[in-house]
Amino acid sequence: MHRDHGLPLDADLERRVEAFARATNSTPSDVLRTAFEEYGVNHNGCREVAVGEESAYAAFTRADAIGCVKGSPSDLSTHPKYMEGFGRD
Repeated sequence: MHRDHGLPLDADLERRVEAFARATNSTPSDVLRTAFEEYGVNHNGCREVAVGEESAYAAFTRADAIGCVKGSPSDLSTHPKYMEGFGRD
């Protein structure tokens, strides 16, 4: 399996990934991809979200990122005056 992709695996981990791939009739890449995606789901919600699967609000809430800017106005996201010039150079 070992191809240098900039992500070195020690010999034991490489052996275990290959064994799991054989046991599940998948590729080592699939095993690592799935493990990484599952890790992300269980650690602060860090994962790609399919369109329509989850709202941005739900994702930010799960990541505890709502209200994380201290000292900002309470109506920052809704008051038009804060949007003046937004997106302009």
